[in-house]
Amino acid sequence: KRAAKAAGEARLAELSEKHAAELAEAGVEEKASVEEEVVPAFSYDEGRLSKAAKKRREREEREERALQQRAAAAAAAGPSKGDRETATLSAKVASLGYRIVAIAPDGNCLYASIAHALQNAAAATHNVASLRTLAADYMRAHSDDFAPFLVDTSVADYATTVESTATWGGELELRALASALPAHFVVHQADAANPHQVDPAAGEAVADAPTVHLAYTRSQFSLGEHYSALVPV
Repeated sequence: KRAAKAAGEARLAELSEKHAAELAEAGVEEKASVEEEVVPAFSYDEGRLSKAAKKRREREEREERALQQRAAAAAAAGPSKGDRETATLSAKVASLGYRIVAIAPDGNCLYASIAHALQNAAAATHNVASLRTLAADYMRAHSDDFAPFLVDTSVADYATTVESTATWGGELELRALASALPAHFVVHQADAANPHQVDPAAGEAVADAPTVHLAYTRSQFSLGEHYSALVPV
């Protein structure tokens, strides 16, 4: 019995060692296999960024389609009212030997146009600020000439607005500057048979007063009325 028991234990030990060896060998191979087949773990942030990028791309594509549709509609509609007005005026002044100089539509267009035209003609050196002050001072000194044209404001307050803000200038400012500079203003419009002329007031000294040509449009910009400078071609 003892011999049989010893033989059984020896056999069991042999099987155990063999099994351990097989496990060890299997473990090494399994580890190597796992290392070779490692797949990066999914990143939630990467997934979220991918979705955000997709939405952004879709939005950009929608905006691009909308832009193309607007461009197609504009092309089908033809030139705008402002484009037609500008083209007509450009052709008209070109026949007189002038060209339009673009001036920013920032409320200072009248003064900037006059300053540009004067400098181009070497008649005087002025800028927007100096022309605003010149117009305002003339209005204050000749308030009776301007009061009838003002509603709900005094000449003094109006002159302060002219001098201190970027308020658009028009006929009253042209009249003031025509006498204050002095200068002869010739304002060309697309739909007018003849240009509008503004001269110094009667009695003002006008010796050697330059003639300043200006372009006036109503539809060129969405803000409305606009002045541009004219210079010889």
